[in-house]
Amino acid sequence: MEIKFDKNIYNKKALENTIQAYKELANIEFSEVDNFYIVAMSNVDEEVKDLIGDEFCNYLLFETVKCL
Repeated sequence: MEIKFDKNIYNKKALENTIQAYKELANIEFSEVDNFYIVAMSNVDEEVKDLIGDEFCNYLLFETVKCL
């Protein structure tokens, strides 16, 4: 699974915090390409496989607001 996040909206520190919170549920790596953070998830826990993408995005949005 791969998700792109616009750097103009999302904060890098918030992304790092979110990855830390979800690291037990999947292998998560991120890179930066142009104006985007690219998050790649693999080996996702089967119990959360259908939800992790949406929940990760929600958590990241919350973390971004906290960093403002």
